[in-house]
Amino acid sequence: GKEVGRLEPGPGLVLGAAFSPDGRSLAVVQDHSKKRANRWDRDAVVRVLDIPTGRVTGEYVFEKAIGST
Repeated sequence: GKEVGRLEPGPGLVLGAAFSPDGRSLAVVQDHSKKRANRWDRDAVVRVLDIPTGRVTGEYVFEKAIGST
């Protein structure tokens, strides 16, 4: 098919994505790690995008969520 649009969820490696049941939203989970004080904080961010407009409608940051014990 032909590309009709492009969604830009933001920086970071995409770890997963899921569409809402009505197909109007997309939740994207991304690695949002940052180097702080000589160590990496392995954070994750979930961004919710509105499919028709491509806008981010929600953003949720989970600190130290990746590889945490």
